[in-house]
Amino acid sequence: MSKIALITGANKGIGYAVAEALAHDNWRVLVGARDRGRGLEATERLLTQGYAAEFVELDITDASTIAAAASEVRSLVGHVDVLVNNAGGILPGDGDILTLTSDVLLGTLELNTLGALQVTQAFWPLLLESKDARVINVSSLGGSLANMASWSPAYCISKAALNAVTVQLAHAGQAHGISVNAGGPDAPRSPEQGAAIVVKLATQTNPPTGGYWNDAGAIAW
Repeated sequence: MSKIALITGANKGIGYAVAEALAHDNWRVLVGARDRGRGLEATERLLTQGYAAEFVELDITDASTIAAAASEVRSLVGHVDVLVNNAGGILPGDGDILTLTSDVLLGTLELNTLGALQVTQAFWPLLLESKDARVINVSSLGGSLANMASWSPAYCISKAALNAVTVQLAHAGQAHGISVNAGGPDAPRSPEQGAAIVVKLATQTNPPTGGYWNDAGAIAW
């Protein structure tokens, strides 16, 4: 039986590259996307390659669509083996810590941190149904306290918070055999290069838990 992966923000970029790589490796991929049209288009691209893929409408900033997506996935497949929290981004106005507004900071935290947490909470019961469940949060080197000075401030703060959420979830998952990690490339990469560490964490035997993994291996938070 094919393993099942749900990827948020899977209609483009790293998210789509992860979906394509896992589907190529005979996974059944659930293409999570906020925009229905773009999500269906990305799913169709996978289907035309002969891959197993379904679209799941999922806005990580909307609790009602998160709950609806979890219910839909339970009815569709019954469990999730790997959850990839990929959706996120940088909001306009995120450029200078001295002029950063509370609206931009809160909006970025909702997008890059709270969204991943809420999706994981909603899908946790479906992960518990897997024999080898994993959560992978797509983070960034900008979330490391030692490397964030030259990055957009709200984005860095949100990714540092996502890394903290990763550690907390990893602790919660230990009793259930669920590994939780953060991963991301060292620098700007192609979507395929950026997806590589996520795919590795999704597929490797006896995965670690509670770390941030870059191209070369784990680094300090």
